[in-house]
Amino acid sequence: MTHFVRRMGVVLLLSASASAALATSDLVGVYKQALSSDPTFREAHSQWLVDRESFPLA
Repeated sequence: MTHFVRRMGVVLLLSASASAALATSDLVGVYKQALSSDPTFREAHSQWLVDRESFPLA
């Protein structure tokens, strides 16, 4: 019986910590993290910044 109670305590502790981690990551946070780790998006964004700053010297 004590083995069962100990095992259930561990399961409850792990599930509580997992649900807390999931609650802190909302959809916007996940989206921003995906954008920051996507190399194609980072390259396109960098190129956009370069194009935005360049202007013709006449």
